Amino acid sequence: MISNNVTIRTSDSHPYFDIQSGTRLNIPQNINIGNHVWIAPNTKIMKGAIIKDGAIIGSDTTISKEIPTNSLAIGRPAKIIRTNIRWSREALF
Repeated sequence: MISNNVTIRTSDSHPYFDIQSGTRLNIPQNINIGNHVWIAPNTKIMKGAIIKDGAIIGSDTTISKEIPTNSLAIGRPAKIIRTNIRWSREALF
């Protein structure tokens, strides 16, 4: 479940290079989003991010690392604040 205003970026858009070797330093990376993941508004998912099954990503969070299965992550950068959780779309009120 992905909310509004979520940005998913596999690269930095503009490359930059080592002056000596000419090697690109900011290589694009894949993003992996598991099953039954809830991504709240204004989240930024950056290159290399891995969001495991059942995770919840809170509003205004920036993800650039691995978020474990069935956990809640919030913040910029993301921090795991709860583990061993489960979420459902039923019983909203």
